[in-house]
Amino acid sequence: MSNHMDRAKNQYAEIIEHFKNDLRAVRTGRVSPALLDHCMIEAYGVKTPLRELASISTLDARTLAIQPWDKNIVKDIEKGIIEARVGGNPVVDGATVRLSIPQLTEESRRELGKIVSGKLEEERQSQRRVRDTIREQLVSDETAKNITEDDRYRMQKDLDTLTHEYQGKLIALAEEKVTEIMTI
Repeated sequence: MSNHMDRAKNQYAEIIEHFKNDLRAVRTGRVSPALLDHCMIEAYGVKTPLRELASISTLDARTLAIQPWDKNIVKDIEKGIIEARVGGNPVVDGATVRLSIPQLTEESRRELGKIVSGKLEEERQSQRRVRDTIREQLVSDETAKNITEDDRYRMQKDLDTLTHEYQGKLIALAEEKVTEIMTI
């Protein structure tokens, strides 16, 4: 019986982790190397994550330094960053690529808030799909006489409580990120 609840908890925890990773890539007032986590570079004939090709460090609140381990791919990194549209223009400085990100305007902060809201809704839909799948399994368990009707209703109520708890966690993460974005 608790097998269903354990599975729901595990899947909800995975959704929370996925959401946290998505939020790291959303820009705030300060730049972070996580801004380039989703940046893929065409190097050596293969698309490769930038993190596997270079070290990324923060120089100041709005500048990242990308130092490739192979100096021959500096131009590939520059091109990949431009294609990724992270919000700034890379500048090649010898063997280093500097990425200066312009300061956020009020309008761009609101746009980023909308992006966070969209990501939140996607994750909430994922949680609802998990909940609906487990509800269907509970009904089929009842039909197969593996559980009683009272057990099914009790487990559905527990599942709904768990779903609301994890949705609250998602909402709290989103609100925290929006607050971070809107802080000047």
